[in-house]
Amino acid sequence: MQRCEENWQTLNKVNLQTKLGQVFADREFPPKPEAEQQLYEGFLPNSDKPLLDEVRRANADDFAAHNYHFADKRYNQMLFNYRARYFAESLSPEEQKIWQESCKWRLTDESSGYLTLQQQAAEINDLLGNTELAADKRAVLEALQAWAVQVTEEFSLESGG
Repeated sequence: MQRCEENWQTLNKVNLQTKLGQVFADREFPPKPEAEQQLYEGFLPNSDKPLLDEVRRANADDFAAHNYHFADKRYNQMLFNYRARYFAESLSPEEQKIWQESCKWRLTDESSGYLTLQQQAAEINDLLGNTELAADKRAVLEALQAWAVQVTEEFSLESGG
């Protein structure tokens, strides 16, 4: 207990705020290309909040009948992604093409900021190399490998991501 108290006293003598400011001051983060990755760059305008509730209650017919538009452009992109994932039938042929290209980009391009299929395969192979890996965990990793093959075929990607 005495040692903890001594450490506490030592820490109290150090200005951590200044030190932390120095550590993080020169750190620049690259801009994120995707709306979902930009969420922490600012809060949703209050004017858009009622529209969020409306979108949450919407079904495929509502998306076909209404053109929801947010003031915050990030939410418009996220709405497109939401529709594509959960109400694909609400997308026009042009929107379907855009969605397919977006998915391919995320799955294959490291600059997307997402884990690519190739990166995933490498990580899974590393994990499967562990001879002490429990059978249930090995099964999950093998299921992920099978999913990657399915996605590669679905998006007409070259084998390996």
